[in-house]
Amino acid sequence: MINTSNNSKNKKINFFFPISFILTIIPLIVRATVNAPDQNTLDIFGVAAKTDLFSQKKALLLMIFSIVLIAIAVIFFKKIFEKKDKIVNSILIASGIFLLFTLLSSIFSQYKQIAFWGMYDRAEGFITIACYMIIFIYSVYTFKNTNDYKYILIPIYILVGINAFLGLFQYAGQDLIKSKLGALIATGDSNATLNLLYEKGKLYGTLFHYNYVGSFVAIVLPILFCLTLFEDEDVLRKINLGIFSLLSVWLLFGSTSRAGIIGLLV
Repeated sequence: MINTSNNSKNKKINFFFPISFILTIIPLIVRATVNAPDQNTLDIFGVAAKTDLFSQKKALLLMIFSIVLIAIAVIFFKKIFEKKDKIVNSILIASGIFLLFTLLSSIFSQYKQIAFWGMYDRAEGFITIACYMIIFIYSVYTFKNTNDYKYILIPIYILVGINAFLGLFQYAGQDLIKSKLGALIATGDSNATLNLLYEKGKLYGTLFHYNYVGSFVAIVLPILFCLTLFEDEDVLRKINLGIFSLLSVWLLFGSTSRAGIIGLLV
C-alpha cells in the first residue's frame, strides 16, 4: 500500500513538473528582439521597427514549451487524461468554443499578423492564446488533488523574490536592467543603451508594465496570505509564506497599480 502511494505521488510530480518549470521561467525572460511589423501595423502606429525586451521571447519560449506539453500528453495519454467527469468535460467544451471563436476572429481580421502573432510589447495573438489554453488543459488533468498546490509555491517564491529585488532598485531609480550586466543579459552587449518606460517611483520587475505586476500580485497574494493563515503543519513553511506575502504587498504598492489593488480587493 505504501509503495502504491509513493508511485502515485511520483507520477503526479513528474507530470505536473513542466507546468512548474514554465511558471518559473517564462515571466523572468528579458531579451531584446527586433520586431518588424507588417504594412497594416505601420499604417496604424507608424513605427518601422521596434525593440521588444519583455514580450517576444516570452511568447517564443511559451510556444516551444507548449509543443513539449503536447508531446508529453501524447506519449502518456492514458495516464494523464484519466480525469473524466462533467466538470472537466464542461471545461473542455468551453475552452474549445473560446479557442474556435478566437481562431475565427483572427482569420477574418484585417490585421492578420497582429491577430495571430500579437505586436511589439504585447505578443498575445491567437498563437499565444492557444498556448495558454494548452497549458490550462494540461494543468487541469495533471493537477490531481489539492495537495499539488505545493508544486506551484516554488515558482511563486522565485517570481516574487526576484521581482521584489529588482523592483526595489527600479523604485529607487537605479534599474538593474539598465546596468551593464542587465544590458548584457538582455541584449548580449553590455554597452547597449536601454530606453525603458519608467524611471523612479514605479516598479515593473521583469513583467514590462507596473499594471502587470499589480495583476500578478492580485493572483498570488491571496494564495500566499491564505496559506500563511491556515498552514499549521510546519512553522518554517508558515514563516516563508508570511515573508513572501509581505514581499507581494511591497510589489503591489511599489508598482502603484490601481488595477492590482482593485483586483486584489475583488
